[in-house]
Amino acid sequence: MKGNKALFHDAFDAQEKGQHRKAIGLWKEFLQNEPNSVQGHNNLGMVFYAEDRLTESISELETAYKLEPGNEIVVRNLSRSLQFQVALLKENREYERAIRHLKRLRDISKPEENQKIQFMIEEVEDRIYEQVQNANTAERYKWYLDHYPTGINAEKARRKLAELQDRQSSLIQSFEDRQELDSSGVLAAEPALTEEFPAISEENVGVPIIEEPVAESPVMEETPGGEPMPEEPVSEIPPGAPAGDMTGQEPGAVELPPVEPTEQTEVEPAPAAKREPVKVIITLGNPDSSLRVRAEPNTGSKVLTGIKHGEIRPLIEENKSWFKIEYAPGQAGWISKKFSRKLEAGTRKTQPQAYAEPIKKRNG
Repeated sequence: MKGNKALFHDAFDAQEKGQHRKAIGLWKEFLQNEPNSVQGHNNLGMVFYAEDRLTESISELETAYKLEPGNEIVVRNLSRSLQFQVALLKENREYERAIRHLKRLRDISKPEENQKIQFMIEEVEDRIYEQVQNANTAERYKWYLDHYPTGINAEKARRKLAELQDRQSSLIQSFEDRQELDSSGVLAAEPALTEEFPAISEENVGVPIIEEPVAESPVMEETPGGEPMPEEPVSEIPPGAPAGDMTGQEPGAVELPPVEPTEQTEVEPAPAAKREPVKVIITLGNPDSSLRVRAEPNTGSKVLTGIKHGEIRPLIEENKSWFKIEYAPGQAGWISKKFSRKLEAGTRKTQPQAYAEPIKKRNG
């Protein structure tokens, strides 16, 4: 087995003759015996440099630099390897790695050389920023600011990021508004809630029943027993006949026709109309879609149910952008004003539903 001195000379001789592979083997064998040899790591690093094995070259030269930071030969050789590696990385557009090597080069260089190296760093940063601009996404601008928070490009990135975030916020708000329209059909499977409002149906039905006696149809003037009122007594009694002449009539026939009760009946619906609650009708662009009913007046709250286009619900309260409605007996929720509108008090339930098939048939 050769001594360390003989190994050193053999390795150096092979390196001088350009026998790089032989020299690499000999230098590695020498360093196993002398791991702290500055000359051994420096010389092996330069053999790797000659073979364009720059990563291994830099590693060996960094080891030599740690062992003897003031050795000018080691510093000069490490600088050469770093600059060569930077040139290759820039050619391959591996700009981030190139900047890391340039910063290392700046650390080991003399102060008067730092400005030149800083210009080289900024040049590579410009190329990185060009890639970020081509991507033009908020994520890429954030990444750039995390890695390169200073400089002209950083200021440009901050302004562009603010613009993209504002635009993204607007798109999110628009998307949330569109989410209020559910065209998936999932909510459409719920049973129709219109017929489950006894309070609404009784009021709407009660008003016409009270008003019907005003009509002069003979059919509506039947006695309680089901027999029609005789027409002859009504037509033959003169206008000035005394009231006692009608005492012989049946009690049922006498109580229905009087004028005064009829006038009172006509007055009674007015208070009922005032008590009728204000209602809201659902107005969607797609008749097959449903409007989501939410627990709170915001797009992030829980969805309680869905209401089909054209359906009407009682209004409880409202704010700037939302109606609070009773979507089922004793159950309330909020709907967006963008897809609904308020009905005036007294409007009949069927009038706003211009798209409903039963109304088309009735109008036709």
